[in-house]
Order: sequence, then structure tokens, then C-alpha cells
Amino acid sequence: MLASEVPRFDKFGWFRLMNGSTTFEGVYNMANGADGSFEILQWNFDNVTPYFNGACANVHGSGGELYSRNLSKDHIGIFLSHLCRYLQFDFEEEVVVNGILGYKYSIGDGILDN
Repeated sequence: MLASEVPRFDKFGWFRLMNGSTTFEGVYNMANGADGSFEILQWNFDNVTPYFNGACANVHGSGGELYSRNLSKDHIGIFLSHLCRYLQFDFEEEVVVNGILGYKYSIGDGILDN
């Protein structure tokens, strides 16, 4: 791509084109962290989505912004409203960023399984 072909943008925002809607992401009900959990309990006032069957329909996991203390080196889960489903990320390795120890998780090839 040549420099002259780079599109010019005057604005940036994650949900800029979402009509100014405050409900685009849906309504989340989640634990308040008092017990150490920030688990999503319901999405749009239900604990299952109407878009999948079985375990794939269950609403659970984190919203991706908050996690409980003392994460395991097993896996973490995130509920993504854009996909209307839970995704599991498996532990990959310990990392140190600016002197702070953290865990790196990644999504496996299983995300594409039926």
C-alpha cells in the first residue's frame, strides 16, 4: 500500500458507529468482587444465550476487564457479547512486564471446533 492510499480518519473509537446506543453490549449482571469473584452471572437478564445449544449457550466467565485474585495456571474464560458466547484461554507461560510477574493465556485451535 502506498502512502497516498492510506485512508484518512478524523475520529477513532471502539464503538463509534454503534448509534450512540448505551445498550449495544447488552446488560451484564456480575458478581461484585466482594468474595474475590468478578464472574458474569447473566447477560441480558438470562444465564444462557438463545444462539447456541448445550454448554455453548451458558453465560459465564469474566468480561475480560476484571479477574479474581490468585488466577490458576490452568485457563481463564471470557464472555464476549459480540460472539454471544464464552471463550476459554489456556495458560501459556509466565511473563514479566516492567518487573511485574503475570500470566500469558492464549486461545487454542479448539475455538474453531464444532
